[in-house]
Amino acid sequence: MKKLTVLTILSTALLTSGAAQADWNGNWLLGASGAYNWYNGSFDHQVDFNLPVNPPPSSFHNDLISKGWSWGLLGGYQVRYAQWLFGAELNVDWHQHDHTQNYVNTVDFGVNDLGTNLSVGFKRDATWGLTARLGYEVLPCFITYLRAGVERHHDKLDVVGDVDIPVPLDFAVDDSRHSYRFVGGIGVEAPIPYLAGLTFRTEYNYRPHGKSVDTSTNWNLIGVAVPAFSSVSARQHINTVKASLVYNFTI
Repeated sequence: MKKLTVLTILSTALLTSGAAQADWNGNWLLGASGAYNWYNGSFDHQVDFNLPVNPPPSSFHNDLISKGWSWGLLGGYQVRYAQWLFGAELNVDWHQHDHTQNYVNTVDFGVNDLGTNLSVGFKRDATWGLTARLGYEVLPCFITYLRAGVERHHDKLDVVGDVDIPVPLDFAVDDSRHSYRFVGGIGVEAPIPYLAGLTFRTEYNYRPHGKSVDTSTNWNLIGVAVPAFSSVSARQHINTVKASLVYNFTI
């Protein structure tokens, strides 16, 4: 009797395990995406002096707003269990983001207030991301999902400034940095009829402010450094609407 009970328990466990394994279905995937991005942030500029009698520092906070397209590639692996979906993906996106914005500020240079003209360029190169997806099939073949992960990006800042006076009083500076930022989003996915393995996604993603690009330099009068010192800083957060076409490989 004991042997029969043990055999029954083992058989039930094996059948249950087999059924559970049958419910887990995984596949690799590969896709391409296009997105429209809204870049919102700030550009800060401060002018300090090192003179026997220093005028007060001048600080300016300006909006740095732009928008543009990006496109990318993605690949990953996902598992389906009942109505649930679990996945991990690696993506790379190329941004058409080479934005230049002009500002006019008034700076007290000690003698009198002078108008300064600034041309600010802010550029983003390729972005690499590693994200996880958690989805649920709310309707047959229609999945809603959440996305969360981290991205690595490279930003470059170029600033050129001059003053409205007859002699050239100006500065030029540039710098760049790599940094990491969180990315989160929500989306929907559905198969494309009559095209086996192909699905279409649309999603919204948000990336908060990353680390700012900071740099500084001296002003120059007729090519000679003067005791006027400019510090500049820029950063942006990003709102994105993305569409993707994904091929799901069968195993």
